Amino acid sequence: MLARWALHNTYLVRIAARVVTDNTASMRALERAGFQYEGVLRSHLVVDGQGIDMPSYSLVNADIDA
Repeated sequence: MLARWALHNTYLVRIAARVVTDNTASMRALERAGFQYEGVLRSHLVVDGQGIDMPSYSLVNADIDA
């Protein structure tokens, strides 16, 4: 609800979200909220010298109005 409010009531045109690859609960929650899957940012986060892939999601006004 907050993301939708922000897109309609502020100057924001896009809200982005990223999660770690194995966090399927967060990915499902983003999809239920209307966020669109954009792809995977490879080695986007480095933890203990290891690159961690992160799925990327976004929400724009067109997603809400559709």
